[in-house]
Amino acid sequence: MGIEDLETNDRVISFKQNLAIQELVDELRDKDTDPMTFRRGLTNLGMYMGYEMSKTFDYEIIDIQTPVCPTRGIRILDKDNVVMINILRAAIPFIEGFYKVFPKARTGIISAWRGPAPESKIVVEYVKVPKTTKEDIIVIGDPMLATGHTISRIIDEVKSRGEFKRIIVVAVVSAPEGIREILAKHKDVEIVTAVIDEKLNQMNYIIPGLGDAGDRCFGEPDKR
Repeated sequence: MGIEDLETNDRVISFKQNLAIQELVDELRDKDTDPMTFRRGLTNLGMYMGYEMSKTFDYEIIDIQTPVCPTRGIRILDKDNVVMINILRAAIPFIEGFYKVFPKARTGIISAWRGPAPESKIVVEYVKVPKTTKEDIIVIGDPMLATGHTISRIIDEVKSRGEFKRIIVVAVVSAPEGIREILAKHKDVEIVTAVIDEKLNQMNYIIPGLGDAGDRCFGEPDKR
């Protein structure tokens, strides 16, 4: 399954044609973008992608009385049943943007990361996820969808804690390898991504990617 096939897959939404989103992604790609600008860019991307994602939500037609006359409008049924899963640490500013679109969203927090290549062992240490129902849309956010192994593990954690209407993985940059991993292991999960990049390198970094999104947001951690 090539990149073009992924872009046309009915379980994958990418924003290749959205120039505002693409411009923000390109600003994040630049190695000279400072941490403050990087964080702000992630937040803006979360907001823009949240607006675009809401187009896939269920809605109903309602009657409205304006000061002048009656008219018809819409009410988005799903927007108050969103559960955001925040994956520490790079997802923090990204998820903040989604809150601007879905202010009533409940929140789950998961601490998970991928160890060094080639083993790339997945470590999950902290899981606080609200119990979900069959009315809920669960949105799992991470700026980078690389191998897909971490996200797949997190999907398993979320599924074990309740029912759901939809599960959507949202990412800024996704590698084809990661998308294929999620599509293969989780037949009921959708993926929303700003861009689909070329591939992973030998260290499982996305090419061309953004680099280490956590370090670029918050600075390199003490290695001790």
